[in-house]
Amino acid sequence: MIEKIELKPSKILLKHWVKTLIPPYDVFFFQNRTNIKEIDENLITINNYLKSFSDIQYINTYEHWAVKNNSKFVYVDYNNNLLAGSINRNYIYDQQIKCGRGLVLQDNTVLTNWLFNSLKYAEKERLTIQYAKEIDDWFGYKNNTIPNYIKKIANKFVKTDGCNCFAVTIFGVTANNKILLQWLQKTDFLQMLKTLNYKKVKGGYLPNDVVVFKNKLNIVHACYCVDGELFLNKSGQSKFNPIVLLPFNNIKKDWDNCEIEIFRKTN
Repeated sequence: MIEKIELKPSKILLKHWVKTLIPPYDVFFFQNRTNIKEIDENLITINNYLKSFSDIQYINTYEHWAVKNNSKFVYVDYNNNLLAGSINRNYIYDQQIKCGRGLVLQDNTVLTNWLFNSLKYAEKERLTIQYAKEIDDWFGYKNNTIPNYIKKIANKFVKTDGCNCFAVTIFGVTANNKILLQWLQKTDFLQMLKTLNYKKVKGGYLPNDVVVFKNKLNIVHACYCVDGELFLNKSGQSKFNPIVLLPFNNIKKDWDNCEIEIFRKTN
């Protein structure tokens, strides 16, 4: 019998989240030049920004996959003081929302170092939790048939950005903890499955199978079938995406428009 459980980060982990919620430099995205002298004189193109700020923290936090399609120019605020006393603050905030920038709460609060550093710790913690819960649900499932190596990492939060669904799936197959430190590309993921003697099969899933979700021709997600009831899953590469055990239908609803493929280990 499976049991739903609520997840909760430890106080130590929560302090780390608060400390690392916002990258060292505030970054602001714009659809076009702004006609604001202090901004326009320091704008760089979105392509030059993406080349220079390729660290996983910037990619995840500012959601580069979204802003690259909505922005033409970028202002990197190396002093984190662009908003201090700015009469153009509302315009700048509005541009972040329109550009799809990360660190924007559902109530359209734009999180920045400038704002965050002005707050007391309790408020920083509240906003961090609010942001984390908007990224992912804080629950998982458990039962008595989960192997010990899965129990050690499942239904828990991770400390840093990077680990994605492909890495977690390969961990399920191999029990290799080092894989959980990686951001695994889909091509490497497929090659690993091949090396591990996993081949595509038809029919329903079985324990130890790998389930892959495809959008047209691209693989967009994967998970590992643990015992036929619960699957090892991670919804994204953010530290706010916990590694969880979920029933298949819970995962499938997030990828409802995708084609499903099942891979099974062969001798």
